[in-house]
Amino acid sequence: MLLPIAHAATESAGGIAALGLDGRALLFQLINFGLLLVLLRAFAYKPVLKVLEARRQRVEESLRTAKEVAKAKTELGRQVQQAVQKAQRQAQTIIAAGQARAEAIMKEAETKAHQAAERIKKQAKAHLSQQVTTMREELRAETLQLVAAAAAQILGERLDTKRDEELVFAAVAAAEQHLKKKS
Repeated sequence: MLLPIAHAATESAGGIAALGLDGRALLFQLINFGLLLVLLRAFAYKPVLKVLEARRQRVEESLRTAKEVAKAKTELGRQVQQAVQKAQRQAQTIIAAGQARAEAIMKEAETKAHQAAERIKKQAKAHLSQQVTTMREELRAETLQLVAAAAAQILGERLDTKRDEELVFAAVAAAEQHLKKKS
């Protein structure tokens, strides 16, 4: 008869007990769940949310920094390119100026060399002319002596100095005319 008593107890309980649930145990479980929820929220959920929020902010900051770095990189690349172009223009200007200066130096050196050559040429001509004049005078003096010696031998006697000079000058003049006819 036990069986009918247990069966009767379950029939009289009705509602939640009919489902096989104990009301008191369910209440304790709800209180335990609430306490667990409050404890988790206080000690686990809020710190986890704070860590997640901090991480989200760091990621956003990193993305923002990456965008700024990319902009800075682009700007720096543009500035570097401008600087290179400016340096190339300056280099071309310097090269052109150097070439112009080199040409001017070469022309100046050519002019100086030409002037020096002309000066040396004039000096050489003057020196040569002076040597020719000196040699002519020496030749003339030697010729006069030779003519005087030849005249003395031909005539067999020595004439006076005045007559000697007249004969020599006449002989030299005849020799010069003879040379002029040949040339």
